[in-house]
Amino acid sequence: MRYTLQQHLSRLDADTHRSAYFLATTDNFDSRRLSKALRERMRAMLDVSKYTAVWAKVDGGILFTVSGPLVVAEIVSNFLSAYRETGGYTESLLYRGPARRRFHDVVQAQLEGYVQSARSYGASR
Repeated sequence: MRYTLQQHLSRLDADTHRSAYFLATTDNFDSRRLSKALRERMRAMLDVSKYTAVWAKVDGGILFTVSGPLVVAEIVSNFLSAYRETGGYTESLLYRGPARRRFHDVVQAQLEGYVQSARSYGASR
C-alpha cells in the first residue's frame, strides 16, 4: 500500500516530541543515504525502534521532520549537525518540542513550497 504525504505526516502525531528541519541541499544530497545513516545511528545509540521520520522536497531543499521520545529529538539534532559534512546540506531548525498544533503550523507553512515529482517525499517504516 502506498501512503500519501499527508498520511505520513499524520503518523508524526503518535509521538510526544516533534522536530522539523529545513535542509538546504546541494547537488550531491541523497535522501536515501541520509535516511539509512539516521536509521543506523538510532540503532547504534540505543534501541530506539519507535520513531517516525518524514521528508518532502520543498523550494530550495528538503523539509525533514521526525517524532519520537525526547531522546530521539536529541539524537537527530546531533546527527544532522555531524552528518552535514558528508550529507550535502545545511540544516536549519524550524521547530522542536511537544506542541502538536505549532508543529503542524510550521510544517504546513513549509509545504507551501512542496515540489511534487517522481520521488518527492518519503518516510520511515
